[in-house]
Amino acid sequence: MSLYGLYVHPSYNVGIMFYILAVCSPAISVYIIFQKDIKTKGLRYFLRFALTPCRMLLALLLFAAFAAIRFLIPLFFGDVSVIGSWQQVIAFIPAMLFFGGLEEIGWRGYLQPKLENRFGFIAATLIFVVIWILWHIPLSFIQGTYQHSGNYYWFIVSLAGSAFSYSAIMRVTGNIFVCILFHATANAIISSGISIQNGFGVAISVILQIILAITIVFWHGRRISMRNTTIRLEEPHDHRAVEELTRAAFNTPDRVARSKIGCPLEHYMVHQLRKKDGIMHLNFVAEIDGKIVGHIIYSHAHVLRPDGTKVDVLNFGPISVAPKMQKMGIGSALMMHSIKEAKRLGYGAILFFGHPLYYPRFGFVPASKFDITDSGGENYPAFMAMELTEGYLNNASGRFIEADIYNDDLNREQAKDFDKSFSDTM
Repeated sequence: MSLYGLYVHPSYNVGIMFYILAVCSPAISVYIIFQKDIKTKGLRYFLRFALTPCRMLLALLLFAAFAAIRFLIPLFFGDVSVIGSWQQVIAFIPAMLFFGGLEEIGWRGYLQPKLENRFGFIAATLIFVVIWILWHIPLSFIQGTYQHSGNYYWFIVSLAGSAFSYSAIMRVTGNIFVCILFHATANAIISSGISIQNGFGVAISVILQIILAITIVFWHGRRISMRNTTIRLEEPHDHRAVEELTRAAFNTPDRVARSKIGCPLEHYMVHQLRKKDGIMHLNFVAEIDGKIVGHIIYSHAHVLRPDGTKVDVLNFGPISVAPKMQKMGIGSALMMHSIKEAKRLGYGAILFFGHPLYYPRFGFVPASKFDITDSGGENYPAFMAMELTEGYLNNASGRFIEADIYNDDLNREQAKDFDKSFSDTM
């Protein structure tokens, strides 16, 4: 449309709808992907995924730091001229949610973590920069856009700084909302607040953004290992603390709503698994400075073949991390430690239900790869498996049968009674 003179800057004609649709397509794509999994289906989950205010104070501090580097460094070098007012910038931020901000649901919320799982932070972000460069090329053909009127090579340089900034915020805090806000605010500033001349100030700004991003991600990765963190087997005197921790970790509006009893069920699951089906030598707590901050428990399960024979496997869960300690690597540490122990003890495989974007980093694959379904004969991305012994599941085609304690319908009333001795003070 633009090449034939039918489309200029989206503020000026009906092509704005096509423009908004294109810019929002990363978020739309994530929503469509989520609808394929029963655990992520629905608008409510999508909004919670995008807008949950994880570690908000830290996220906002990082936003302020990266924004200061991005805009004040060029100002210091005299590369900035004012083209509007701060009132105009604030007024433009809501509009810029649809002209850049909402992209972050797809970019930082979905794609970046998948790339990091495979390549690590630096390589993943560099790959993303290339993707972002290609993504923005069509804008250089639209009259009236910054990419059309400016130097696209300098725009590429600025993209690198933005990519590392947003990705670092997401990696350290898990806060997609602040990434959305940062992107929208930056676009509002560039569009209606200031004009930045390409030059030495921009180059220094981008370099400092990248250095800060790598530094804080490295610091975040080392933070847990620098503290006195211990993973050990759960002991009897830990029981109440673990149950309180588990209740706090799962005491979210979504989980409470699904339980239909006004509280989560997972602390009751842990309590009952100690009595039946739980594996006590795969029942671990994570402890920092003498305080329990994480827990994971495994249980016996099996795959029921069509001929009635069984293949013994492991199941795990709940896995819990104290709310204030989440996004700090504790859950990952529990996963890696417990998988290593399960292998050492000679178990053959693990099957379970979990988030399909998170657990593949530990080696899990769709259970459908082994022709294994859930107990109802269904399969979906959240149902995953991992062989601990190579080839263990090669002939395990059948239905996965887990302990009855995982069936919410069978345990609601007992869990409700058990919960009466707990409070919401944790």
